[in-house]
Amino acid sequence: MRKVLEGKNLSYSIGNKNILTNISLDIHDNSIYSIIGENGAGKSTLLLILSGLLEPTHGTVFRNYSGAILINENNILYNNLTGLENLNYYRICAGRQKSIVHDVIKQFNLKEFIDTKAVNLSLGQRKKISVAVSMIQNNDLVIFDEMTTGLDRQNLVEIKQLIADLKHKYNKAVIFTTHLLDEVTELSDHTFILNQGRIMNEISLEKSSSMKVYKFKTSSSARSFKALEKTGSSIKVIDDFIIEVSIGKNENISSLIKILVANEVDIIDIKQENYINQFL
Repeated sequence: MRKVLEGKNLSYSIGNKNILTNISLDIHDNSIYSIIGENGAGKSTLLLILSGLLEPTHGTVFRNYSGAILINENNILYNNLTGLENLNYYRICAGRQKSIVHDVIKQFNLKEFIDTKAVNLSLGQRKKISVAVSMIQNNDLVIFDEMTTGLDRQNLVEIKQLIADLKHKYNKAVIFTTHLLDEVTELSDHTFILNQGRIMNEISLEKSSSMKVYKFKTSSSARSFKALEKTGSSIKVIDDFIIEVSIGKNENISSLIKILVANEVDIIDIKQENYINQFL
C-alpha cells in the first residue's frame, strides 16, 4: 500500500491552551481509519490539520496525494443550489466530464432528490450527496467529520456502505471520526483513540476482531484477579467488585468461570464488551 500522509509530532495550541500534543500517524491508500474521542478531544482540529486547512503549531505533515477533501454535512453543499447544481459545481472545479455526475447519481441512488435545493434536503440526503462530491473531486484522501451522527438506521447503513466502497472499489484512503463503536469494528482497518489531544492507542482491525472482552462482577475483584492472573489473560480491575478480562477469540469463557468458582469467588454478573471499550 502507498503511504498518502504522514504526521510527525503534531501539536496545536491556542494561547496557553494545548488542543493537540505530539501526535504521529501514518495513513495509507486502500485503508479506512477511525478516530474515536469525546467532544473536546481534538478530533476536528486534527482533521483540519490532516486535510491541509490548518497548520500545526509544531510538527510536520508529509503529503503524498493528489488531493484531500474534508466533509461534514454542513461544509460542502451550497444551500441555494440543488443537489444536481452542487455536483456540477464541484465537477467543473475538478475539471471532470459531465458523465461523472450521471454516474454518481446512479451509483449513489440520488435521482429521487437530486433536483431539490440543499437547504430542503434531509440530513441523510445531504450526507449522501456529500459523499458523491468526494467521488467527483477524485481525491486520494477523503476525511469525514462525524458523518454517521444523527442518521436513522436505513441512512446509516447506506452511508457506511458508501464509505466502505471508497476503499474497496476506488482504493481511497478514508479517515472518519465517530462516537459509535459498532462503526469502528465494521468499517475500520485502524482505530486511533484520542484523549485530551493525545493519541492514547492505535488498534488494528485484526487485533480488535481477534479478542473478546468480558466484564465480571464478583464478590471481590482482588480475589478474582489473584485467581485469574496465572491464566495469561489480560486483566483490568475496574473497582472493588468488577474486573475486565480480555481473551483470544477462540478461547472459552467457561474456563475462567471454573477457575473463579474453584477459588470460591461468587460471580454476580458477566457481560461481553466491545474490545475497543477498554481503551476509552
